[in-house]
Amino acid sequence: MKKLSLGKLKLRSEEVLQRSHLANIFGGYDYDCYCGFTGGCGENDPFSVSRNSLEEALQYAASQCNGCGATCEGAYP
Repeated sequence: MKKLSLGKLKLRSEEVLQRSHLANIFGGYDYDCYCGFTGGCGENDPFSVSRNSLEEALQYAASQCNGCGATCEGAYP
């Protein structure tokens, strides 16, 4: 993997993410998810999940739904 040199970009300190912020960055797709399944009561309370794939989005959403399962759709860059 090639290393990047940010020094050449001459960024101001407030424009550079710190290591703690980088840990919260995930993939490049946003999915609209909700707890439960299509037609279920959770459909009216969607939330956004950013992950690399639909499978990852579903896994994360399900972990937030207290065992109710989850439905995700869309893949918006």
